[in-house]
Amino acid sequence: MLDIGCGDAHQISEQLKSLNVAAYTGYDLSEQATQFAEQYFAGFENIIAFQIGKMEDLIKEDQTTYNVIYSSFAIHHLIDDKKAEIIKDCYNKLFEGGLFILIDIKRQPAQSINDYKASYTQWINTDWYALDKDEKNAIIDHLNTCDIPHLRYSS
Repeated sequence: MLDIGCGDAHQISEQLKSLNVAAYTGYDLSEQATQFAEQYFAGFENIIAFQIGKMEDLIKEDQTTYNVIYSSFAIHHLIDDKKAEIIKDCYNKLFEGGLFILIDIKRQPAQSINDYKASYTQWINTDWYALDKDEKNAIIDHLNTCDIPHLRYSS
């Protein structure tokens, strides 16, 4: 299994505990995040590896073929041309019959970044019942400082 933009891998490590995954590879820009991920995978008997760098470069350099490629809230950081390219690269790294799981966000074609953030913030505050105020505020802070879903290539 390949996890593109794994971050600290906390959620996925919990899910994988009950599955028979022989090997897990996580890509992330943050070495610090992958150090946390290593802790969450402590005790796994599977082969665990992390690669630090740009996901769009790492996938091209990777010689492994995967049964599952998973990416959650990472690919939106790329411009549209690069999104299309990495999705194609993922397809090419899958075994025949493999599974690509992509969970992400995207702005509407005419939606400004400010309108996008306002809409997303409203959705978090009105519909995310399972989170308390501090958890919602942490996500909104991340949205406003780190998450800018690109629409298209701009030179």
